[in-house]
Amino acid sequence: MTSSCQVVALALALGACAMEPPSPEVSLTEHSQGLWAVETGAVTTLVWDSGKTENLSPWKSIDCNGTYGSAWLLSALRAFADAGSVDKFIAKLTGTCSSYQNAFGLFLQDGHSDSAVIFSANHKTPGELTEISLDRYVNGVELELDNFSDYVQRLRMFGDKITASGELGDNEGTTWVGPHGFLIGPLHALMCPRARVITGLALRYDTQKGKIRTLKVTCRPLTDS
Repeated sequence: MTSSCQVVALALALGACAMEPPSPEVSLTEHSQGLWAVETGAVTTLVWDSGKTENLSPWKSIDCNGTYGSAWLLSALRAFADAGSVDKFIAKLTGTCSSYQNAFGLFLQDGHSDSAVIFSANHKTPGELTEISLDRYVNGVELELDNFSDYVQRLRMFGDKITASGELGDNEGTTWVGPHGFLIGPLHALMCPRARVITGLALRYDTQKGKIRTLKVTCRPLTDS
């Protein structure tokens, strides 16, 4: 659990190294300073679909908002490489939900989190973790596909932040995770509209080959009072 002293120290010493901008690039939007909360009503769903329909699993998901509460958001993903094929792809994916709180006009992780398996096929261990910093929230997931856009090889997240002046800050990309293919495949970004946060992720995979065939994220508005 993060102590109040740690929250104060984090609020006073925030600052993350800038990384490359998301795709597509988005502009700053200013909001009034206040108490931040995740709105549970309006939902935006963003989907990538390979078009492959054979041997599809039911939807496998992690729902931070619905499982833990309105202040819980997706904060990390762990990807495991396939163990039984010459193809390079993610064959197991776990997700982490973290609780957020208001502190000094910021919206920060408060130290409470929980992880769950989203799906699992024939995979290697250990997996690779990609996560956002404590002062950011996830507002995008970017996929690297195979050359035919049939399955997911690698992925990463994008995290936005709220500055002490009440503005939305710069988007920052996390580390890519998943096995490298022979060539860098096409990229597909699932980016929430600005001032929206990802509260859940769901996918369907090929139960025979273990490949992710479709993936979607749930975006909810972040509002201030």
